[in-house]
Amino acid sequence: VVTAAHVVRGAAAISVAFGSTSVDATVVGANEEADIALVRTDRPIQGHQFQLRTSEPPVAADVAALGFPLGRPFTFTKGTVGALDAEQDRGDRVLRNLIQTDAAINYGNSGGPLITQDGQVAGIVVTIDFDDYNNRAEGIAYAVTAPRVASAVNEWKSRSAPVAFRDCGTAPAPGSGFFPFTVSADHDQASSIGQSLLLHGQGINR
Repeated sequence: VVTAAHVVRGAAAISVAFGSTSVDATVVGANEEADIALVRTDRPIQGHQFQLRTSEPPVAADVAALGFPLGRPFTFTKGTVGALDAEQDRGDRVLRNLIQTDAAINYGNSGGPLITQDGQVAGIVVTIDFDDYNNRAEGIAYAVTAPRVASAVNEWKSRSAPVAFRDCGTAPAPGSGFFPFTVSADHDQASSIGQSLLLHGQGINR
């Protein structure tokens, strides 16, 4: 499963949810400079397998972002390609070779696909833009291009050793399972952090 690197950064545990069920997973590769990562589930899963485009879509092409913005149910938001080879300065690094889109992107879309009309993945959504005063810019979001994602994934898929989870001390490893909970924070990683804490707590309380 391809996602954004910041979604799984520093994770103590990862679970991939499908409806009311979930499966444990591990990171087999991550590129912080491109903000992409590959996660391998502990057992086979069923679902639609997206195909990555072999080239970038042209400017003005119709695209759509798929995801769970702000923790809401699965959402499809339509837009267009605004620019190619775009950059975003994150302060500590600059993300390059990005697709810029005006599709509605919110916290929770990170790591989701940006697809073209034929259903192929043009890129992986990684970020939205802000101005110099940290105000959110309207209609400016970015995705890592599919060719760049494919190159990294092809390398990572051959790896047998996963990226190590963050150490949580001597607590037992958390088991699988999805635990419903409410998140009041608006940080884009709040839900993932909360799930990791719940799983860790379940392991401690065994």
